[in-house]
Amino acid sequence: MMKKQLRDSRPSSNNIHLFCSLDDTQPGQSPTPVDIQTSEEPDPFSDTMRHFMIRAHRKLVTSVTRVRLPSNFHFLEHKATPVYGRLISDSRADTGALSDTYAFITSTHDTQVTVDGCHPHTSKTYNLCDGIVAIDINNSTYLLGMRGVPLIPNSIGMLLSELQVRAYGIEIDSTPRIFGGKGHIVINGNIRIPLHLEQGLMTCPIRKPNLQEVKSLPVYWLTNNEVWDPSYYDEIHKSTDIVPQGYGCTRGIINLSKSSTKVPDATLLSKFFLYRPVDVIKHTLSCTTRLATSIDELNMRCHYKSRIPMLNRPRIHETYATDTWFANTRAIGGYTCAQIFYGTKSRFIVLYPMKREGNGPQILEDFIRDHGAPFTIRSDNSQMQSSTLWSSICRKYNIAQAYTEPNHPHQNPAERYIGHVIGLVSTIFDRTGAPDKLWAICAIFVVYILNRMAHPLLENQTPFEVRHG
Repeated sequence: MMKKQLRDSRPSSNNIHLFCSLDDTQPGQSPTPVDIQTSEEPDPFSDTMRHFMIRAHRKLVTSVTRVRLPSNFHFLEHKATPVYGRLISDSRADTGALSDTYAFITSTHDTQVTVDGCHPHTSKTYNLCDGIVAIDINNSTYLLGMRGVPLIPNSIGMLLSELQVRAYGIEIDSTPRIFGGKGHIVINGNIRIPLHLEQGLMTCPIRKPNLQEVKSLPVYWLTNNEVWDPSYYDEIHKSTDIVPQGYGCTRGIINLSKSSTKVPDATLLSKFFLYRPVDVIKHTLSCTTRLATSIDELNMRCHYKSRIPMLNRPRIHETYATDTWFANTRAIGGYTCAQIFYGTKSRFIVLYPMKREGNGPQILEDFIRDHGAPFTIRSDNSQMQSSTLWSSICRKYNIAQAYTEPNHPHQNPAERYIGHVIGLVSTIFDRTGAPDKLWAICAIFVVYILNRMAHPLLENQTPFEVRHG
């Protein structure tokens, strides 16, 4: 077999110099050039080899190739395909849940929740967290967030408790469209998140948002920032229907969640407590709630709204009773009623005139802003004082609510002091001859004097002194 290799691809004469090597060439020996005389007629084989090597040489020496592309040509940008999970709307769940696989976790809590499954012996403990998920709808991205829900690793995505979402004021219709429902979640009245029936559950695709989306897009929260207690909405005690004998909801049969606070190691916290003794740190932890959240964001952001509102108001260490006083005459300023708050321990009274009863929740906000948040608010079962807005304010500032029994107004101390204030206002009107339209101003004057008069049941101290010290 003979191998032929061209020395020079440019033909300079009729003599073509070839390197010829025979199979019997000894190893290490270079082949010897052999001159091959060609005739005047063109050699087809030589011409073919010459053109082939010329083209090969041009390709080897070319380092830059300019290509003119059409004006409407666009390069396709490669993007990683996001991994989608599911948002599951469940009417049977008493609390929501998040997965760190499909949610951007913004903060974690020390509070732990024991979640029970369908079987009473299948229960696990998880920490509460705040997280955000992204939903892509019609070339738009929306961020939905949940606060104070269990963080369940490696779960399917976001579990939505319809009771918890409705308690926050979010409109949700989980009835499938095939059965006449709307199958959607409406946020702010104009943002519609569609739900689709999938294997018997209403679901929606979600994914984990990136850091740029979290910083630039608004977050629509689906739950409140307070401790969630689903038993507050139990109807078994308030229902007038006959309950079967022997049934009790306190037997632990319905026990889907329990909240407990994780006790940290005191030795690891010594550097945050001025390196005080371990027993001092343990006693300090035992007398604090530790309800503050741990923010996990790497970049600090400006918050124009408090993350923990209840820590921004002073706490009143007593129960306040409240009730509404309705007047027969419209007072100066258009006031037709007043809301009275009465401290059961200090006997300190606060009165706010109102133009209508519907202003009660705003008056409660004013009372908390001016004086503080009491431990408990006691009231009757009026529509305003048991409304969703009133209850949401109490949850916001961690205020317990207590109600009197129907047709038992004597259980509300504010009722008696309303009569006391009305009697003193009537006495002033009888002795001064003031017109009835000044009842609101006169009531504020009476309350001011009562708070600064010594009371025999307070060891002759004034309610103002007992309240403020």
